[in-house]
Amino acid sequence: MTRLKVEDTPSPAPAPRRRTRVPQVRALIKHAFLITAGLVMVYPLLWMIASSIKPEALIFREPSLLPTETDFGHYADGWNALAHPFGVYLANSAIVVLGALLGNLLSCSMAAYAFARLQFRGRAFLFGMMLLTLMVPIYVLIIPQYVMFSKIEWVNTFLPLIVPSSWPRTPSSSS
Repeated sequence: MTRLKVEDTPSPAPAPRRRTRVPQVRALIKHAFLITAGLVMVYPLLWMIASSIKPEALIFREPSLLPTETDFGHYADGWNALAHPFGVYLANSAIVVLGALLGNLLSCSMAAYAFARLQFRGRAFLFGMMLLTLMVPIYVLIIPQYVMFSKIEWVNTFLPLIVPSSWPRTPSSSS
């Protein structure tokens, strides 16, 4: 006759747990609150878009987001409201951004490669000087930069906006 050890006896199957609806109700309430809060936050944007295509007389008179009359003339008025059409300002911004981006990408890539891969005399000193320039507040440089730009006749051109941003990590490029 063999004796069964306590370890050999089969354990009874666990009783099935009864699911409660409390976590589901909490999740439902939480999601309903978040959706409501999201709609409250998006409503001003929707109202602004709806108001931009309504005639001026109906903006505050008609509370609905769906306009009964539409007027897309406001967009043409806004595009031409300033001294020059808005496209001129958009092109100016694109020139400055693309010039600074390409110059910064090129110069920073070359500087990073030189500091990371090349061994040369004065490397540590130059790297320390580059880090030191990061600590100089921009306010210290604004007036000297303006004086320099006016002496080389760069005032009222794109160059003072593009060239300093093209240099590797100088304080003027981080502003």
